Amino acid sequence: MNLRQRTLLHTGAIILVMIGLLFAILSKRLQTSFSALEREDVQTKVAAVKSSLANDLETIRGQTRDWAFWDDLYEFMTSADGDFIKTNITASTFGDLKIDLIAIFRPDGRELFGRVSDTGDGLPGSLPKEFAAHIAPDSPLLRPAGGTEVRTGLLLLSRQPLLFAAAPILRSDETGPAHGTVIFARYLDETLITRIEVLTGLRLKVFPAEAADLPADVRDARTELLAGRTTSIRTAGPDAISGYGLLIDYLGRPALIIRADSPRPIYAHGRISRRYLLFALLACAAVILAMNLIFLDLLIVRRIGRIDRLFEKVRASGDTSVRLRLSGKDELARMGASFDRLLDTLEDFRRHDRELSITDPLTTAYNRRHFNDKLAEEFGRAKRYGRPLSLIILDLDRFKDYNDAHGHLEGDELLKRTAEFLRGITRKQDIVTRFGGDEFAILLPETPRANARGLADRIRIGLGAAAGAGAPTLSAGVAAFPDDAAETEALINKADKALYRAKAAGRDRVESA
Repeated sequence: MNLRQRTLLHTGAIILVMIGLLFAILSKRLQTSFSALEREDVQTKVAAVKSSLANDLETIRGQTRDWAFWDDLYEFMTSADGDFIKTNITASTFGDLKIDLIAIFRPDGRELFGRVSDTGDGLPGSLPKEFAAHIAPDSPLLRPAGGTEVRTGLLLLSRQPLLFAAAPILRSDETGPAHGTVIFARYLDETLITRIEVLTGLRLKVFPAEAADLPADVRDARTELLAGRTTSIRTAGPDAISGYGLLIDYLGRPALIIRADSPRPIYAHGRISRRYLLFALLACAAVILAMNLIFLDLLIVRRIGRIDRLFEKVRASGDTSVRLRLSGKDELARMGASFDRLLDTLEDFRRHDRELSITDPLTTAYNRRHFNDKLAEEFGRAKRYGRPLSLIILDLDRFKDYNDAHGHLEGDELLKRTAEFLRGITRKQDIVTRFGGDEFAILLPETPRANARGLADRIRIGLGAAAGAGAPTLSAGVAAFPDDAAETEALINKADKALYRAKAAGRDRVESA
């Protein structure tokens, strides 16, 4: 992958990450805003349902008030004249008033008249027994708080809930004393619910608040509503949302839970807005990326390409005479000048690197790797021309004790002095090597075994004076080609075994293979 492709990839990745983060932040804010709007909308819709029910109650209240504060009804409560009922409460009265129940009670709570519009067979009927159970002399239905107060509320019955209004029976000028109570009521049935659905555009469902078999969503909503929340909201996937409201009865007890289901146009608009936001951000990213690439190509990529080609030429040919000579005063121009200076010193680095690769860093003697290469080279030459080749392996006696007594730093100094002494006593063509730890090896081209042994003895004797008082003695093993070995491994093995014999014989001596 070239630099232009990498620039495109990395710049594109950075821009995409930035766009992703920006989209996530803005999308979250949009989503939060639209969610808040949606919740407000649902709360408004649930409030509209409650308001519609309140309007129905207000209508029933007005009708009840008109009847309760009426001289004819007031006189009827005294005379119990049946003509009043025949004249004013006919089969059409319920339909005209849009109510389902009329009840008139004496001041002591006795029923004077009571009728419902439909008992199930299309005929008027008497008051439900459940309704009668709420009537007593001290019932709030018969004893409104004020002299002219009209009480309204919700009465929960097993058949259908009732929206009712109860008013004291007074004269038309609202004077008394009260001669009883008149109650008008309307069932909260499917007809009323359908009318509210048409008005609000919602799908409504009513549940008894204390029912044991409520759906799970209504059960959860009830918990929130009973805890004091005005409206509970639940989503039913991306296409529907439900709001729940609590209705209390005339005694202040939880009576009904209304669920208002509606589509989610605000949520849909929010998704569309986020999609538009993403498209806009991607378009901006594409423009920024294109402009960035043009800028990088003109000012950076092409010039770096020139540097790359020169590097490749130097690598392929090894020619360090070429120069870059980039014009300008920016970073790339300074890089080109640095590269030209680098070429000037490359040969020095090569030479230095070669020395580092073949020498031991502590003693500056040759390392084992270089020794192996030279051994193979000299062994081949000795075989080819029939020349002798000798190997000396030397080991400082009891070097560990010396280290323990004087410390490792002093031990390192001893190894350095030993290597320096060996280089000084050997020829230029001899290979002085740190063989390992406190062992050294000397490869002696064109040297027979006897001469190598003599050199080893001189080293053993001379090292004591060179290393100083208290320095350990030295043991050595000598082996030679062709007398002792015909292969490199055998030559090393023979010299090593000779060294071990010298150690076993008491140290400070030289043994031959």
